[in-house]
Amino acid sequence: MKKLGLILIALGVSAFAFNTLAAEKPSKTKKPETTVEAVHPERDHTVEADDVNVKREKTVYAGSSNHSMNFVFQPLPLLLGIVNFDLDFKLSKSMTLGPSLMYWDSDFLSTHIRAYSLGIRANFYPGGEALDSDGLYVGPSINYMSMKAEKNNLSAEIKGTVFTTVAGYQWIWDSFNIMLGGGFTISNFPDKVTVKNTTSNSQEEVSVGVASTGLALEFGLGFAF
Repeated sequence: MKKLGLILIALGVSAFAFNTLAAEKPSKTKKPETTVEAVHPERDHTVEADDVNVKREKTVYAGSSNHSMNFVFQPLPLLLGIVNFDLDFKLSKSMTLGPSLMYWDSDFLSTHIRAYSLGIRANFYPGGEALDSDGLYVGPSINYMSMKAEKNNLSAEIKGTVFTTVAGYQWIWDSFNIMLGGGFTISNFPDKVTVKNTTSNSQEEVSVGVASTGLALEFGLGFAF
């Protein structure tokens, strides 16, 4: 029973470490437009400085795309059958905020895992414009997580919260974008897990050692609207 509880905790923390993004769009190339006004000389063919309309150059800047939201999918957790994505809404020039979701329902190491998490994530862009230009980002998030493991006639369930902070770089090509970063997680799970035996209709409290901190890796594929 204790082994099942340990597996549940380890998988919960390691799976959430995959989580952790928003993206930006680069400004388009500036295209200068030059207008020249003709010089009108006086009748005696002398040109006074005040009578000359000096050549003026007027530069027209392309406007930004003004994306307002970004859907970011995490492909690495999918290797374990975990669906993980964020939806970021642009709140200001340098900040996004939105829900962060994860769902896992598959067999792993002869154990059936069913888990989900729901939380909120912010992204800050200190050197660029959110969703509209390449640059650095910092993304803190907090999630509530529930996980249940079943193996043979044994089952265990655990619930807790995970705080994650990642920092990295994002690239944008039109609407498509990539986020690549790393960081750390701080988890808060109970010290004991209840393991139930469906055959004997009994249950047992099992003490487990939970790592309160860990590393996080982020590789996100996004599409901005």
